[in-house]
Amino acid sequence: MIYELEELLAEGKILILISGQSIANILQRVIQFIDKKLLKGVLVGHCNGSELYGFDSSGELIQEPYFSILDDYKGEFNHKKWRCVVNCIMEEYGIKPLPFMDIDEFKRKTGGDPRFVMYDDRKVQISIDFVNGLSLKDFPTGSDIYALNENIDDIRIPIIRKAKLLFQKECLQIEPHSSGAFAIDFNIKGVTKGLLLSRIFAGDEQYRKKVLKEVIVSNHNEIEVWGDSFSVSSDGSDQYMSTALPKESRSISFRKISPEDLLKDYNIVVWNGVHSCHEGLLEYLKTRKVR
Repeated sequence: MIYELEELLAEGKILILISGQSIANILQRVIQFIDKKLLKGVLVGHCNGSELYGFDSSGELIQEPYFSILDDYKGEFNHKKWRCVVNCIMEEYGIKPLPFMDIDEFKRKTGGDPRFVMYDDRKVQISIDFVNGLSLKDFPTGSDIYALNENIDDIRIPIIRKAKLLFQKECLQIEPHSSGAFAIDFNIKGVTKGLLLSRIFAGDEQYRKKVLKEVIVSNHNEIEVWGDSFSVSSDGSDQYMSTALPKESRSISFRKISPEDLLKDYNIVVWNGVHSCHEGLLEYLKTRKVR
């Protein structure tokens, strides 16, 4: 995968990584393996695009983000209340937070107990990963009123519903939502994976001046979105990248999904290769040599 990404960057293409993970996680899992001479062509939007980082000509991370959602609030954001609500919810559901670590190490350390979660406070986002299981019956409030009368066995659903009410009561601009296979992300309101793309491509001069000039392209057919979470019914986070761009820009879902569950009137296609998810993307990148 790194070889294929380096090939893209060497051709002068720009790679924008937008992920629910933290900047530290993305640096560790991807960036450190890419040739430093090529990192000038990489932008990283961590925490679902809450902030955008870039690299200087020597491949070093520029410490000041090009963009932070906190800029929009001019410092007037009640972090203390936000964390208090999340802590109260975890206490009510008997959730025991531990720091982020390797998944196998976490499972060994917790003995597979679902009540233990990986908790990561990233300042612009709080993430809780239910690595050991999501079943409602494993938590103290398994008959939660926020999941009654529905065929639900995912602890995230009642937690998200209750959190929305509590944030509203406290007048906090926070939006909780499911992330990946087993996580909840608590994001500042307004953050989606399309936010950064809107700022870069939709004429926001403040940020266009900061980021690479090469990112600002006139032909939107040159832009392509890769992801695996385009489901409309599940409020997939990757669809917001598509809606932030002109409709002619192509998006590719590397997770098998019914065409009926994709946004209508957008150029979103499903990869028809042998593999899916990250292996599907690698398969797709390799086909560039024979196209």
